[in-house]
Amino acid sequence: MITENELELISAAVDQELSPAEQLCFRKLLLEQPEAAQHYTELCQLRDRLRALTRHPVPASFQQDLLNRLALNHPVSSHSAWPSRRSLPSFGTRRTFTAAAIAASLFLLIAAAAFWLSFEPWPGVSPSPLDTELASRQERKFTQTPSLTLSNTNQLPVASTPHTTGHLVGAPSASGSPPLAHLSPAGTTRQDSPEQAPMPRSPEPSWIGAAVQSPAPPLSLVEVRLPFFAPVADLDRPDVLAELTQQFSQSRAIRLDLFATDPALATDLLVKTARSRGITVDIDSLTVERLKKKLPISTILVCETITASELQQFLAALARTVRGASPAILTVGHCFPASAADFKELRELFGVDLEFEKPAPVTPPGTSLTAKTVTELTDALRKAGERKRPERSALVLTHSPAPLRVAPSASKELLRFLEERRPRKAEVLPFLIVVRPTASSLDR
Repeated sequence: MITENELELISAAVDQELSPAEQLCFRKLLLEQPEAAQHYTELCQLRDRLRALTRHPVPASFQQDLLNRLALNHPVSSHSAWPSRRSLPSFGTRRTFTAAAIAASLFLLIAAAAFWLSFEPWPGVSPSPLDTELASRQERKFTQTPSLTLSNTNQLPVASTPHTTGHLVGAPSASGSPPLAHLSPAGTTRQDSPEQAPMPRSPEPSWIGAAVQSPAPPLSLVEVRLPFFAPVADLDRPDVLAELTQQFSQSRAIRLDLFATDPALATDLLVKTARSRGITVDIDSLTVERLKKKLPISTILVCETITASELQQFLAALARTVRGASPAILTVGHCFPASAADFKELRELFGVDLEFEKPAPVTPPGTSLTAKTVTELTDALRKAGERKRPERSALVLTHSPAPLRVAPSASKELLRFLEERRPRKAEVLPFLIVVRPTASSLDR
């Protein structure tokens, strides 16, 4: 069925008044609705027929003939449309008109005075001082003048006695007596104190819900692990060390995020503290260049050769160093067990699986004494001048952003770390320390 908007669009197309946008809509309409196309064809045919009709000129006497026919069908009356002077109302002489005007004015004056004197305020509402003064003046005026005198007319008595049927509350009388009290209607009593409001209505309580299961399920005690979050300068406090000990005992690998106002200075501070604790720390060369350029990157320190107690001593030494720095470079620390996502990042950074999520292999009791001599023999065969394999080692790499991470095959320090890596002992605790820039450091 063709809608009204579509009919208007078709009519505009017949009159050739479509805009470019409307032409596209019109073509789409013809393709989708055959009824619209048929209606458009019929209108075009009718338009062509009307244009093909022969045009006859109008006769010269057409206007005069039309006026004559109108005059025959609707004859004009001989009388004028305006009323004659005789039909207009006559008020007589000028003296009669003046007397009528004076009588009307007198009637309006009497009606206004009667209304004013009989006016009473709304019950329960005291009049204002202005209303009281006006009422007093009006009453004294009518008391002193018992009648009204009109010039050139007869004297008409208006009020011979004071009007005392509607005194306002607080208006003094002519005799100086106290004002009359307001008279309430018969059968009603005046209440001076306000009526007490009714108590609020409380609806009946209604409960909507599911029925309680019978019997109710027993309550269970669930242990929830909360992540460690504390200022870096407080890592040597006894209570903080106790929380760290609890975190260390609940996982096989630890991750500690340190937030820094200056990532370059914070990484240098972390490396110096680790080396002071006897840990050999290597830094990737590309990471060193980025830190020198003050790029907003985060670094990661990976170590798997110290125990949990040694890690606590390392963090305590870091806290003392941070307190000595001014202003504070490291702000807060967030410690939590390493997750599967962290182990995946380590595989991407090192190119191999460090197997931190697995427990360290335990040497069986029947192992011969010569089983560990391979590592010692390899260290003895190193060339003169080469570095011996360190007992405790760590490596610093670029952690984020991810596109700036160093490829494992392009870092000499990473390859040397993997080459010098010793078998992990059962008592060690692998840990990752990530130095992350704060929002203030990124804005600079």
